[in-house]
Amino acid sequence: MKKLVRESINIDESLSDKFIANDPNIGSVGGEFDEFEKKYAAQQQRESKNGELIYNTPELKLVKDPQTLKGFGKGVRGVITEPGDLYLELVQGNIHNDILAVLKEKQLIPQETKKNWGTILPTDGKFLTVQRNGETNDLAIGESNKLIYSKENFDKYVKYYEQYMKNAKAKCPGINFIPKLIGVKNVTDTGDHIIQ
Repeated sequence: MKKLVRESINIDESLSDKFIANDPNIGSVGGEFDEFEKKYAAQQQRESKNGELIYNTPELKLVKDPQTLKGFGKGVRGVITEPGDLYLELVQGNIHNDILAVLKEKQLIPQETKKNWGTILPTDGKFLTVQRNGETNDLAIGESNKLIYSKENFDKYVKYYEQYMKNAKAKCPGINFIPKLIGVKNVTDTGDHIIQ
């Protein structure tokens, strides 16, 4: 399709890609490599019987309670609910709010979730956001949890975050849950509570 559009209007590839991606009549055409990665990861997840695929669109594939991070993308994001269920995107490409919107739609988290959820305790919001550390089998506290950016607040409140991780560990014993922040940028109070 891209080639046909480029040839028919005779413009360079990057401009035609932008045109195709933004034209409502043609539809969004993602990068070929991105689509391959998503399909491959979905196939790997299905073959490994690793968790339950609860949401499946081209933009977001969400897996409940995987037993390992094998087959999941580097740096993927997820959400742990109060009972300890882990919902993890299969391939990186979404923000925590995208995952939260699906969980709200499926009534798996409170409908009155506030926009400032990153500045309140997970016990108040009824969920905790997490992120994979690179390609390891480790999930850490997501960068959206601004309440614990300072070492002082981290030390004071980490026990509330650890409880969510403990609940998730009981359901996903093959995953390591690390009670440290990950993905934090532009913070002056860097310490051993942040994975760099």
